[in-house]
Amino acid sequence: MSQPARNSFAVPPGFVAIPPMSGFGRAMGPWYEKPDGEKVILGIRAEERHINRLGIIHGGMMMAFADTLLSEVGRRVTGKPSVTMRMTVDFISAAKLGDWIEGSGEVSRITRNLVFVQARIWRGKHTLMTASGVFSFIRPRGPDGKPLPASEEQS
Repeated sequence: MSQPARNSFAVPPGFVAIPPMSGFGRAMGPWYEKPDGEKVILGIRAEERHINRLGIIHGGMMMAFADTLLSEVGRRVTGKPSVTMRMTVDFISAAKLGDWIEGSGEVSRITRNLVFVQARIWRGKHTLMTASGVFSFIRPRGPDGKPLPASEEQS
């Protein structure tokens, strides 16, 4: 039996689709997650709409993936939603159409108002990008967009 091509569009075993939480998530995804205890591992397949004119995944798409990953790692550890204050990335290698991209990260520091996160994003054994970010905690909002009262924040 032949091996699947490197650019096969199948999702690797263990990954499950994450429901999009926004229009942006629908436009950029689908995003996937591999449940692994406390560790956050996200994945995405490089699709035609993610590719730039050089035939590689667009740097902006990689930054969007990194921002989502960093933010999710911070939220999982702190239990609080946050927004990006600063993000630094180092592009190391490129991904092409059909490549499966994964990333994982860890929190390095938490203060009263901020969480500091770092991550690595890879394809197979090749690191594509490293990223770090500082995220500011925000008050959760209800369906009407207004901040929830402090008593409803911990749900």
